[in-house]
Amino acid sequence: LANGLWYKISIPKRGIYKIDRAFIQKNLNLDPAGLDPRNIKIFGNGGEMLPESTDDSFDDDLVENAIYFKGESDGRFDEQDYILFYANGPDSYSYNEAYGDYNYRKNAYSNVSYYFIKLDGSPGKRIPIVPSEPNPDYDSHLSFDFAHYERDLVNLLDLDPGGEGSGKTWFGEELSNTREFDFGNAFLFDNVELGKKGKFSFAFAGRSPVVSQIVSEVESTRSTTNINYVVYSSISRFANIASRTEDFQPVSDLVKAKITYPQISGTSTEGWLDYFQVSVWKKLIWNNKTLFIMDPASKASNVSRFTISKVNTIKQIWDITNPLNIQFIQGELLTGDEMRFSAKTSGSYRQFLVVDELQNFPSPDYISTTGNQNIHGLDAEEML
Repeated sequence: LANGLWYKISIPKRGIYKIDRAFIQKNLNLDPAGLDPRNIKIFGNGGEMLPESTDDSFDDDLVENAIYFKGESDGRFDEQDYILFYANGPDSYSYNEAYGDYNYRKNAYSNVSYYFIKLDGSPGKRIPIVPSEPNPDYDSHLSFDFAHYERDLVNLLDLDPGGEGSGKTWFGEELSNTREFDFGNAFLFDNVELGKKGKFSFAFAGRSPVVSQIVSEVESTRSTTNINYVVYSSISRFANIASRTEDFQPVSDLVKAKITYPQISGTSTEGWLDYFQVSVWKKLIWNNKTLFIMDPASKASNVSRFTISKVNTIKQIWDITNPLNIQFIQGELLTGDEMRFSAKTSGSYRQFLVVDELQNFPSPDYISTTGNQNIHGLDAEEML
């Protein structure tokens, strides 16, 4: 932030975002005709929470992101030119090999991720193009994807008589009265592979003087999980948490799921949903929208080849494994409406996006201008 012009923007979730000429004119209040697009940059550190341990490493300054700029080569920001960039959003996720599922960590402090547009006189970082790797030893036609449902509606300690609310853990829907919650269309996917089992997981908080139960139903899989009782006291735990991870068999692209917290006769029980997550295998079929690819089995192979069907024109392949350093992988369009690409996958869970740059992408939200500052350049720190 020490020099140049800086503009703060935000995005609500992981995905590709677009900045065009109209965005620059409306929000930055600048005439794009006076800008050299080759010098436009985007900075940001991914948006997820910083580590709490001082032993963990992290970038202590803003990092420039690799972006795609359509039409910048002539040095003019024309009407049809635009920027596309990928952002992970405020929440973080990673594949857990031990559980065979994704770990999801909701940001406790923000519902958005912040990025910065910088304008100065030096060239910006652009997404490099790399060729597909030769000699693949694994062929993939599938991707393992997930949908996570979690709402922060209530802090349980705020409900405790004499309490004022505390902690980072918040909960969502209350089942103390309605007793049942149906997730409706929350777990709708594209082209689910019905021949492979999926996974679901959840956490639920129960408050009862006796052991209570939470019942989960995902398609034909019905499970009952006990929740330990609590002692009603100002010095005891307010509620106990029950969690579960289990396989299920999908039957369509819409995974039907619901939870029930049965009433116990003669006893007052209260319950709150923490989160519910469903993960499935999907076929690599182009459906006219960005396609996420992550095949855990590819980690065991040196080079993996991914084949996408129902592709009529060549698409961009974005390697988003490191979201701050995106790469374009050159794909190959085959006869019979198929496209394929290959990448080194040994020892890591590589993640890719299949992208049509002519899609409609959302724009980030504009926040404000940001003044220059240089904390690293301070001669002497003022300690409290």
